[in-house]
Amino acid sequence: MIQDTSQLLNETIELMYSNKNETLSFSDSSRNLAVKVAIKNGAMMNFELNINKEKPVNFKTEDFQIVAYHNSIARLLPIYNQLSFLGKSIYQPNPELILSFAAIVSNVSMMLNEQSLIKTEDFISDFIPKQFRNELIIVCGPIGEYFICTVHFVKLIGPSNKTIVESPTYFRQFTQNAQFSHLGNDYCVLDSVLMKLKSKTQTEILNNLKSLQMQLISISTNLSIEEDENEENEN
Repeated sequence: MIQDTSQLLNETIELMYSNKNETLSFSDSSRNLAVKVAIKNGAMMNFELNINKEKPVNFKTEDFQIVAYHNSIARLLPIYNQLSFLGKSIYQPNPELILSFAAIVSNVSMMLNEQSLIKTEDFISDFIPKQFRNELIIVCGPIGEYFICTVHFVKLIGPSNKTIVESPTYFRQFTQNAQFSHLGNDYCVLDSVLMKLKSKTQTEILNNLKSLQMQLISISTNLSIEEDENEENEN
């Protein structure tokens, strides 16, 4: 069963890392806003934004990491390596070790569902042209079963003021005149729009993680039972 679990974990990591080239299109006609997110192999993406107003905004970023996937892979890959070794070993794995793997998988699942304090949001602040950096704060990435794109239209207040609480979830749509801190500055929200598309890949990843957690817990339980039975036979 360890080998089957190892295979499922490898498939999950591949889903995150080896994405087929895919373009997601978001739009909000009331704001004359159109966004294209190109998901690429290597857990990478780029972002293209077009706003047709009195002051047009048009730009396309270079490729950058999908942080949620890279963070997840960094946590899951060591487990895969150890399970691959244990599946071939003649020695019985430690039940507590397997249970610790289940806990890590659970944490990754919570992170991708945005149910933990681990930051998974992908800001493109460094890729926005300098003339727009104090006017737009953009977040895009996989959250839950969706691929989210949130655009905050903002006005710079000034260097960060400690009296303004920094929001922990920038992907949410903010109310007008809300104030928050970002990268050392305080901003006032002029407008905010959240757009999302259901992601088959993200749904499959979350389902796999749930199955992996259950399988690892089952393996740990069975190993513990075997250990207890062996101790009883020895006595």
